[in-house]
Amino acid sequence: MASQTSSSSSSRARVLCDCGEYAIVATSRTPENPGQRFWGCKNYPSAGNCGFVGWYEPPVQNDDIVVYRLRRKIVNLEAQLEDKKKRNEEDLKKIESLQRKNYWLRVLVIVFGLFIICLKL
Repeated sequence: MASQTSSSSSSRARVLCDCGEYAIVATSRTPENPGQRFWGCKNYPSAGNCGFVGWYEPPVQNDDIVVYRLRRKIVNLEAQLEDKKKRNEEDLKKIESLQRKNYWLRVLVIVFGLFIICLKL
């Protein structure tokens, strides 16, 4: 667990991670905690990190919870939008392929029809 010590020159607390080093403040970019600041081991992502993580900000107020949930919803909706765009592009490629096949099928039917007409003459 981390220990906190107050700095006389700053109102910001300093946190020691399990390595005994001062932890750094980072910002989460995960869909579950977008924009949430946290303390983390300064040795991350190297193999020598202790895995320490702790939330940096104090507990959120009611308004902050609403904003947090809305931000999380935006992140999720953006991810869904990107997924739908990707599927849309794939569907458009399939449609183009089917249209090309349909064109050649029509050409084949016309040529075959002309061939039958020529045989009857």
